[in-house]
Amino acid sequence: MLSQEEYEARRQKRYDHLLEAARKAERESQAAHTQSDAISSMIPLGQPILVGHYSEARHRRALETIRSKARKGYELAKLADEYRSRAASIEANTAIFSDDPQAIEKLGGKIAQLKARQERMKAVNKLVRKNDREGLAAMGYTDKQIDSLMTPDSCGRVGYPDYAITNNGAALRNARKRAERVAAMQATEDYTKEINGVKIEYSPSENRIRAKFPARVSKDVYNELRRNGFRYAPSFEGFSAYHNSGAKYTIERIAGEYKAEDSHV
Repeated sequence: MLSQEEYEARRQKRYDHLLEAARKAERESQAAHTQSDAISSMIPLGQPILVGHYSEARHRRALETIRSKARKGYELAKLADEYRSRAASIEANTAIFSDDPQAIEKLGGKIAQLKARQERMKAVNKLVRKNDREGLAAMGYTDKQIDSLMTPDSCGRVGYPDYAITNNGAALRNARKRAERVAAMQATEDYTKEINGVKIEYSPSENRIRAKFPARVSKDVYNELRRNGFRYAPSFEGFSAYHNSGAKYTIERIAGEYKAEDSHV
Protein backbone atom coordinates (compact mmCIF):
# COMPACT_ATOMS: atom_id res chain seq x y z
CA MET A 1 0.00 0.00 0.00
CA LEU A 2 1.23 3.49 -0.84
CA SER A 3 2.21 5.96 1.84
CA GLN A 4 0.40 9.30 1.85
CA GLU A 5 3.49 10.99 0.40
CA GLU A 6 3.71 8.40 -2.39
CA TYR A 7 -0.01 8.77 -3.10
CA GLU A 8 0.23 12.56 -3.37
CA ALA A 9 3.39 12.30 -5.50
CA ARG A 10 1.69 9.84 -7.85
CA ARG A 11 -1.38 12.08 -8.04
CA GLN A 12 0.84 15.05 -8.93
CA LYS A 13 2.70 12.92 -11.48
CA ARG A 14 -0.58 11.93 -13.16
CA TYR A 15 -1.57 15.58 -13.29
CA ASP A 16 1.77 16.65 -14.82
CA HIS A 17 1.73 13.83 -17.38
CA LEU A 18 -1.81 14.68 -18.46
CA LEU A 19 -0.87 18.31 -19.01
CA GLU A 20 2.20 17.29 -21.01
CA ALA A 21 0.11 14.84 -23.05
CA ALA A 22 -2.38 17.65 -23.73
CA ARG A 23 0.39 19.98 -24.89
CA LYS A 24 1.84 17.27 -27.15
CA ALA A 25 -1.58 16.51 -28.68
CA GLU A 26 -2.14 20.24 -29.28
CA ARG A 27 1.24 20.57 -31.04
CA GLU A 28 0.52 17.54 -33.24
CA SER A 29 -2.99 18.80 -33.95
CA GLN A 30 -1.66 22.18 -35.07
CA ALA A 31 0.98 20.48 -37.24
CA ALA A 32 -1.65 18.30 -38.93
CA HIS A 33 -3.89 21.31 -39.64
CA THR A 34 -0.88 23.27 -40.98
CA GLN A 35 0.01 20.41 -43.34
CA SER A 36 -3.61 20.16 -44.49
CA ASP A 37 -3.77 23.91 -45.13
CA ALA A 38 -0.43 23.89 -46.96
CA ILE A 39 -1.59 21.21 -49.40
CA SER A 40 -4.94 22.97 -49.85
CA SER A 41 -3.19 26.22 -50.78
CA MET A 42 -1.45 24.44 -53.68
CA ILE A 43 -4.76 23.55 -55.34
CA PRO A 44 -6.61 26.42 -57.03
CA LEU A 45 -9.97 27.18 -55.42
CA GLY A 46 -12.71 25.22 -57.16
CA GLN A 47 -10.25 23.24 -59.28
CA PRO A 48 -12.09 20.04 -60.37
CA ILE A 49 -10.43 16.66 -60.75
CA LEU A 50 -9.52 16.26 -64.43
CA VAL A 51 -10.63 12.69 -65.04
CA GLY A 52 -8.28 10.94 -67.46
CA HIS A 53 -5.63 13.63 -67.17
CA TYR A 54 -2.15 12.71 -65.93
CA SER A 55 -2.81 14.92 -62.86
CA GLU A 56 -5.89 12.94 -61.76
CA ALA A 57 -4.10 10.48 -59.44
CA ARG A 58 -1.98 13.22 -57.87
CA HIS A 59 -5.04 15.42 -57.34
CA ARG A 60 -6.99 12.59 -55.66
CA ARG A 61 -4.04 11.76 -53.38
CA ALA A 62 -3.75 15.41 -52.39
CA LEU A 63 -7.46 15.63 -51.53
CA GLU A 64 -7.28 12.44 -49.45
CA THR A 65 -4.20 13.77 -47.62
CA ILE A 66 -6.01 17.05 -46.91
CA ARG A 67 -8.97 15.16 -45.45
CA SER A 68 -6.86 12.74 -43.40
CA LYS A 69 -4.66 15.50 -41.98
CA ALA A 70 -7.69 17.64 -41.10
CA ARG A 71 -9.37 14.63 -39.47
CA LYS A 72 -6.21 13.80 -37.52
CA GLY A 73 -5.93 17.42 -36.36
CA TYR A 74 -9.53 17.38 -35.16
CA GLU A 75 -9.11 14.07 -33.29
CA LEU A 76 -5.89 15.25 -31.64
CA ALA A 77 -7.56 18.50 -30.57
CA LYS A 78 -10.36 16.47 -28.93
CA LEU A 79 -7.75 14.28 -27.23
CA ALA A 80 -5.96 17.36 -25.89
CA ASP A 81 -9.25 18.64 -24.46
CA GLU A 82 -9.85 15.29 -22.78
CA TYR A 83 -6.37 15.27 -21.21
CA ARG A 84 -6.86 18.81 -19.90
CA SER A 85 -10.28 17.92 -18.52
CA ARG A 86 -8.86 14.91 -16.69
CA ALA A 87 -6.03 17.03 -15.29
CA ALA A 88 -8.53 19.64 -14.07
CA SER A 89 -10.53 16.89 -12.37
CA ILE A 90 -7.43 15.72 -10.50
CA GLU A 91 -6.66 19.27 -9.38
CA ALA A 92 -10.19 20.15 -8.24
CA ASN A 93 -11.59 16.84 -7.04
CA THR A 94 -12.25 16.56 -3.31
CA ALA A 95 -13.87 13.11 -3.53
CA ILE A 96 -12.55 10.29 -1.37
CA PHE A 97 -10.69 7.80 -3.56
CA SER A 98 -10.21 4.20 -2.51
CA ASP A 99 -6.47 4.29 -3.28
CA ASP A 100 -5.93 7.21 -0.89
CA PRO A 101 -4.05 5.85 2.17
CA GLN A 102 -6.22 8.16 4.28
CA ALA A 103 -9.46 6.97 2.64
CA ILE A 104 -10.63 5.01 5.70
CA GLU A 105 -9.91 7.98 7.98
CA LYS A 106 -11.70 10.37 5.61
CA LEU A 107 -14.66 8.02 5.27
CA GLY A 108 -14.77 7.81 9.06
CA GLY A 109 -15.12 11.59 9.15
CA LYS A 110 -17.87 11.48 6.55
CA ILE A 111 -19.70 8.76 8.50
CA ALA A 112 -19.49 10.83 11.69
CA GLN A 113 -20.95 13.87 9.88
CA LEU A 114 -23.81 11.86 8.38
CA LYS A 115 -24.57 10.21 11.73
CA ALA A 116 -24.58 13.57 13.52
CA ARG A 117 -26.87 15.03 10.84
CA GLN A 118 -29.25 12.06 11.15
CA GLU A 119 -29.47 12.42 14.91
CA ARG A 120 -29.88 16.19 14.65
CA MET A 121 -32.76 16.00 12.16
CA LYS A 122 -34.60 13.47 14.31
CA ALA A 123 -34.06 15.58 17.46
CA VAL A 124 -35.27 18.72 15.66
CA ASN A 125 -38.43 16.99 14.46
CA LYS A 126 -39.26 15.90 18.01
CA LEU A 127 -38.93 19.49 19.24
CA VAL A 128 -40.98 20.81 16.31
CA ARG A 129 -43.79 18.38 17.09
CA LYS A 130 -43.74 19.64 20.71
CA ASN A 131 -43.67 23.25 19.48
CA ASP A 132 -40.55 23.68 21.66
CA ARG A 133 -38.99 26.89 20.35
CA GLU A 134 -36.66 27.16 23.36
CA GLY A 135 -35.27 23.69 22.67
CA LEU A 136 -34.62 24.59 19.03
CA ALA A 137 -32.97 27.85 20.07
CA ALA A 138 -30.72 25.88 22.44
CA MET A 139 -29.64 23.79 19.45
CA GLY A 140 -28.46 26.97 17.72
CA TYR A 141 -31.40 27.76 15.44
CA THR A 142 -32.35 31.39 14.87
CA ASP A 143 -35.94 32.69 15.15
CA LYS A 144 -36.14 32.83 11.36
CA GLN A 145 -34.96 29.23 11.03
CA ILE A 146 -37.39 28.09 13.74
CA ASP A 147 -40.26 29.82 11.94
CA SER A 148 -39.26 28.03 8.73
CA LEU A 149 -39.09 24.63 10.48
CA MET A 150 -42.54 25.12 12.02
CA THR A 151 -44.20 26.35 8.84
CA PRO A 152 -45.88 23.48 6.92
CA ASP A 153 -44.64 22.93 3.39
CA SER A 154 -46.90 22.31 0.38
CA CYS A 155 -47.53 18.77 1.64
CA GLY A 156 -48.31 19.90 5.18
CA ARG A 157 -45.00 18.67 6.61
CA VAL A 158 -43.10 20.54 9.33
CA GLY A 159 -39.49 20.14 10.42
CA TYR A 160 -37.22 18.06 8.24
CA PRO A 161 -39.23 16.05 5.68
CA ASP A 162 -39.18 12.25 5.85
CA TYR A 163 -37.32 11.95 2.54
CA ALA A 164 -34.41 14.03 3.88
CA ILE A 165 -33.98 11.68 6.85
CA THR A 166 -34.38 8.62 4.61
CA ASN A 167 -31.83 9.88 2.07
CA ASN A 168 -29.32 10.78 4.76
CA GLY A 169 -29.79 7.35 6.35
CA ALA A 170 -29.11 5.68 3.00
CA ALA A 171 -25.98 7.78 2.52
CA LEU A 172 -24.83 6.78 6.01
CA ARG A 173 -25.31 3.07 5.28
CA ASN A 174 -23.51 3.37 1.93
CA ALA A 175 -20.58 5.19 3.54
CA ARG A 176 -20.25 2.46 6.18
CA LYS A 177 -20.34 -0.28 3.53
CA ARG A 178 -17.80 1.55 1.42
CA ALA A 179 -15.47 1.95 4.41
CA GLU A 180 -15.64 -1.83 4.91
CA ARG A 181 -14.87 -2.47 1.22
CA VAL A 182 -11.96 -0.02 1.19
CA ALA A 183 -10.50 -1.55 4.35
CA ALA A 184 -10.68 -5.03 2.79
CA MET A 185 -9.29 -3.76 -0.52
CA GLN A 186 -6.34 -1.94 1.04
CA ALA A 187 -5.49 -5.04 3.08
CA THR A 188 -5.31 -7.24 -0.05
CA GLU A 189 -1.88 -8.02 -1.51
CA ASP A 190 -1.01 -6.66 -4.97
CA TYR A 191 0.11 -9.10 -7.67
CA THR A 192 1.05 -9.23 -11.36
CA LYS A 193 0.31 -11.56 -14.26
CA GLU A 194 1.54 -11.81 -17.85
CA ILE A 195 -0.68 -13.06 -20.69
CA ASN A 196 0.64 -13.14 -24.29
CA GLY A 197 3.27 -10.57 -23.40
CA VAL A 198 0.71 -8.24 -21.80
CA LYS A 199 1.84 -7.34 -18.28
CA ILE A 200 -1.12 -6.91 -15.94
CA GLU A 201 -0.75 -5.36 -12.49
CA TYR A 202 -3.54 -5.96 -9.98
CA SER A 203 -3.37 -3.35 -7.22
CA PRO A 204 -6.49 -3.61 -5.04
CA SER A 205 -4.76 -1.47 -2.41
CA GLU A 206 -4.67 1.35 -4.99
CA ASN A 207 -8.01 0.41 -6.58
CA ARG A 208 -6.33 -0.03 -9.95
CA ILE A 209 -5.73 -2.63 -12.65
CA ARG A 210 -2.96 -1.65 -15.06
CA ALA A 211 -2.04 -3.31 -18.34
CA LYS A 212 1.05 -2.69 -20.44
CA PHE A 213 1.10 -4.06 -23.98
CA PRO A 214 4.39 -4.89 -25.74
CA ALA A 215 3.42 -2.65 -28.68
CA ARG A 216 0.88 0.01 -29.56
CA VAL A 217 -2.56 -1.60 -29.68
CA SER A 218 -4.84 -1.51 -32.69
CA LYS A 219 -7.67 1.01 -32.86
CA ASP A 220 -10.26 -1.74 -32.27
CA VAL A 221 -8.52 -2.90 -29.09
CA TYR A 222 -8.07 0.70 -27.95
CA ASN A 223 -11.78 1.43 -28.41
CA GLU A 224 -12.78 -1.78 -26.62
CA LEU A 225 -10.56 -0.90 -23.66
CA ARG A 226 -12.12 2.56 -23.54
CA ARG A 227 -15.65 1.15 -23.62
CA ASN A 228 -14.82 -1.02 -20.63
CA GLY A 229 -13.43 1.72 -18.40
CA PHE A 230 -9.73 1.60 -19.29
CA ARG A 231 -7.90 4.84 -19.98
CA TYR A 232 -4.41 5.34 -21.35
CA ALA A 233 -2.09 6.50 -18.56
CA PRO A 234 0.92 8.44 -19.97
CA SER A 235 2.81 8.10 -16.68
CA PHE A 236 2.48 4.31 -16.86
CA GLU A 237 2.64 4.02 -20.67
CA GLY A 238 -0.22 1.58 -20.46
CA PHE A 239 -3.91 1.32 -19.67
CA SER A 240 -5.50 1.72 -16.26
CA ALA A 241 -8.96 1.05 -14.82
CA TYR A 242 -10.59 0.80 -11.42
CA HIS A 243 -10.07 -2.55 -9.74
CA ASN A 244 -13.27 -4.57 -10.16
CA SER A 245 -14.39 -7.92 -11.54
CA GLY A 246 -15.57 -6.38 -14.83
CA ALA A 247 -12.21 -4.74 -15.54
CA LYS A 248 -10.38 -7.93 -14.54
CA TYR A 249 -12.47 -10.06 -16.91
CA THR A 250 -12.08 -7.55 -19.77
CA ILE A 251 -8.30 -7.17 -19.61
CA GLU A 252 -7.68 -10.91 -19.24
CA ARG A 253 -9.95 -11.64 -22.21
CA ILE A 254 -8.31 -9.00 -24.40
CA ALA A 255 -4.83 -10.13 -23.35
CA GLY A 256 -5.78 -13.75 -24.11
CA GLU A 257 -6.81 -12.75 -27.65
CA TYR A 258 -3.91 -10.33 -28.14
CA LYS A 259 -1.55 -10.82 -31.07
CA ALA A 260 1.53 -8.62 -31.27
CA GLU A 261 1.47 -8.66 -35.07
CA ASP A 262 -1.94 -6.93 -35.00
CA SER A 263 -0.54 -3.96 -33.09
CA HIS A 264 0.91 -0.72 -34.39
CA VAL A 265 4.62 -0.32 -33.80
